[in-house]
Amino acid sequence: MSTRTTERLRSRDGTELAWHFWPAQQTRLASVLLVHGVGEHLQRYPHVAAALNRAGFDVGGIDLRGHGLSAGKRGHILSWQDYVEDVQTAAARLRGPLFLVAHSMGALVALDFLRTDQRVQAVVLSGPLLGVGVEAPWWKTRMASLLSRIAPGLQLANEIDPSEVCANLDVIERYQEDPLNFNQVTPRWY
Repeated sequence: MSTRTTERLRSRDGTELAWHFWPAQQTRLASVLLVHGVGEHLQRYPHVAAALNRAGFDVGGIDLRGHGLSAGKRGHILSWQDYVEDVQTAAARLRGPLFLVAHSMGALVALDFLRTDQRVQAVVLSGPLLGVGVEAPWWKTRMASLLSRIAPGLQLANEIDPSEVCANLDVIERYQEDPLNFNQVTPRWY
């Protein structure tokens, strides 16, 4: 099993981010930047890091602001660019050729990040959030713009059913029991 180190970094606006790093177990070929999805965190991905480590890759990434061990209100951002800047902060810590592995909302963030970093050699996106896959109630959709202005930090359920996160029942159970996972977002995030 690979050894993870966790440190604190600061994003461009000063938000404290949890940095996770798993060094390669043999000669390092390149670095892989991991980007997680909404409501989760990088500590859910040690199996991915271990496999990449065995193949000769350093693996690193941050818990996006408001996620996992990073600072910030759960499920809330002021601007989408904040997530992109968080990923830029993480990428700056990785050496050499860079590969990108991202999931769900993190995959959408990663696509934006690609416009800013020329080191990325290849990209793997899992379930990229390229469209709304979970139908929000009509009133949330209609009220989103207004609520973003008058109550931007109001916490609302994100409508993601944990039983649809994965077909593996053990993974679903761990997801539901993980105190760092959350299922709410704000109108500003939406």
